[in-house]
Amino acid sequence: MPKQKKRRGIYWWLLIIIFVLLFLNYQQKIKINDFLPVVSKSSKPLTPFLVIESYYQEKLAKPCGVFIRGAKIYVTDGARKKVYVFETDGTPVACFGQKGEFTYPWSIYVDSEGKIYVSDLMDGVIKEIDPESGIVRELGAEFLKSPMGIWVEGNQIYVADVNQKSVILMDKEGRYLKTITKNGDLVSPSYLQVVGDELFVTDAAANRVVNGKIEESFTGVFGDGYLLCPRGIAVFDNMIVVANTLLNRIDAFSLNGKYLWSFGEKGHELNQMFLPTGIAYAEELLAVADQGNGRVVVYKIEK
Repeated sequence: MPKQKKRRGIYWWLLIIIFVLLFLNYQQKIKINDFLPVVSKSSKPLTPFLVIESYYQEKLAKPCGVFIRGAKIYVTDGARKKVYVFETDGTPVACFGQKGEFTYPWSIYVDSEGKIYVSDLMDGVIKEIDPESGIVRELGAEFLKSPMGIWVEGNQIYVADVNQKSVILMDKEGRYLKTITKNGDLVSPSYLQVVGDELFVTDAAANRVVNGKIEESFTGVFGDGYLLCPRGIAVFDNMIVVANTLLNRIDAFSLNGKYLWSFGEKGHELNQMFLPTGIAYAEELLAVADQGNGRVVVYKIEK
């Protein structure tokens, strides 16, 4: 019964978030055009490298998270309640979740040993998958509520918990270590990435990205005037690349928050997207979970 109440509470929170985002989108319809002239002056063409739309005969429905490790692409699909694994040429490799292990898998991270970590938004836990045995282990049920973004560094797991408006640090055994953020730092943390001793977080409802030293307070806040409900984030090559979800594009900023370039627009073609959510980068490949189009598109980024 307590778990059922917890799930009902999470469902209500999700409905509220969706309503607020739709309301904000409606309120800003007139303002959205203010974003576009800036983008058109500095757009960056990306070359489509691969499109993943199905795992064998099963179509992707709502891909939320994506991660690249080695020669594999990992995808979470909230609607299918599954985690898919593909080769970087699109060949299906594995699927987890056939036995109902997930309720709403959201973000994903794969460590150097091949262990897969997935935030289950509805169950309020992190789920660790052993790729060899397929065994799924739940972590953090005692202190997590609505985990979204996830990042792993060594034995530590960083979790963006949207319900608690905070970033929580735990270890791989599921033990709570500390809450990194302070009250008021974040409105609705979505995705995150750790680079060295610095933490980058997309704050979706606040239309911004925040960053700062892990052991200190956030010192960088940027994206105002460019972002509308940002989700996925990837930091590489001295750039911060963000999935600008409600504006249906990918935006890039310098490490000090200066706007660099944008790519994409609303639509269904390969150079278009609809509600891009999770993103991941590795070896000059940028993977985008194009949630509204039910696909993952991998682009080649020329340096």
